[in-house]
Amino acid sequence: MASIITQANGCRRIEFVVGPTDRRRIRLGRMDMALARAVLRRVESLIAHMLTREPFDADLAKWLAGLDATFHDRLARVGLVNPRTEKTTPESYTLARLMDSFFASITVKESTRTTLLQTRSSLERYFMPETPIERISPLEASLWAKSLSDSGLSPATAAKRIKVAKAIFARAVLWGWIKASPLLSIKPGSMKNRDRIRFVDRDVIAKVVAQSKDPEFRLLIALARFAGLRVPSEALLLKWDHVNWEAGRMTVTSPKTEGAGKGSRVIPLFPELVPFLQAAFDAAPEGSIYVINRTRDSAANFRTHLERLIERAAVPAWPRLWQNLRASRAIELASVFPQHVAAEWIGHSEAIAQAHYLAAREEDFAKAVTLPSDASAAHKAAQSPTEPTRQAATLIAGDLAKVPDFKEKSPSRVLAREGRMTPRGFEPLFSG
Repeated sequence: MASIITQANGCRRIEFVVGPTDRRRIRLGRMDMALARAVLRRVESLIAHMLTREPFDADLAKWLAGLDATFHDRLARVGLVNPRTEKTTPESYTLARLMDSFFASITVKESTRTTLLQTRSSLERYFMPETPIERISPLEASLWAKSLSDSGLSPATAAKRIKVAKAIFARAVLWGWIKASPLLSIKPGSMKNRDRIRFVDRDVIAKVVAQSKDPEFRLLIALARFAGLRVPSEALLLKWDHVNWEAGRMTVTSPKTEGAGKGSRVIPLFPELVPFLQAAFDAAPEGSIYVINRTRDSAANFRTHLERLIERAAVPAWPRLWQNLRASRAIELASVFPQHVAAEWIGHSEAIAQAHYLAAREEDFAKAVTLPSDASAAHKAAQSPTEPTRQAATLIAGDLAKVPDFKEKSPSRVLAREGRMTPRGFEPLFSG
């Protein structure tokens, strides 16, 4: 129906034919091919609406509303849309209009949109929604950025909001609404917040787990602490047929990384996880599809319930409850396996691991001050690289006896159940 033409100078255009000979063109300029294809799909939808005279659907209307005046005029000149009748002046481009157009023009997950809306609220509270964006000066933008820190936000959160605001005003420049962004010279700062990283000891987790009688919620905690899953997104997508008991592996579906082409990853069935997984399997109703089944509709209360268990266990609460359980597993794996392996199992890059997850533990400090200092000991350690690895793997396996009611089962005690996937032949991947 329509096609993309790339000229010799790198500029692109969309061409389509109406009737036998009426060829029409829409200039795209120097545009990435992936983005050009996305525009092509929208143009094809507009052509279909033009031919059938059907009204625009909500998604297409939302996309049109977010277009800048220049590109909208190009669509109007080829008859795909009606010209905008309003007369736009610099005073017409208010902060509220910029925000409406920006959010209408992006496609993101709902959780990401919620985060972006926090920046919108912050900007509109400070400048007022009806303020023309051309009146927001670099000085006023700097004062807004400073107000984020003054309000008590962490440096990482403030940096995130500044980065989002810069992207929003950059879109206004792209659309020709303003000549330059008032935030152009503002540096967001680092979005890393290593002060909130906590290593949660296994003894602490054992005490917390002991306060719950629900095998599913116990498993939810174990999935975060011993498998490094994101809660709730990855835990709620885990299905029983993702668990390969015989191979000792588990497939984790990850909405967080699917945009980067990594929608899933395969991780070991870590020995510490198996008793919790087996208990939830035994307690699950016949025909269950999802591993986390009964508590699926209460995901919003996961944090609250975990806070109650921590209070009952009489242990100190840690920041970022679920994230630091995952971070604790990342720290453990990175201390035993090559960093690229640990990062692959946790589901993030090595750079992200260094910035947001990895931190020294108390036992690391204790181990450091007891290391041999003489050259012969160092030489001996270098000649025997496998022994520390075996010892570290044993530490990773942990002492399952500390977790109440969850002694490790031998393979012979894993019983088959009619009509259900049967865990069989599982052998721990680690020695010890």
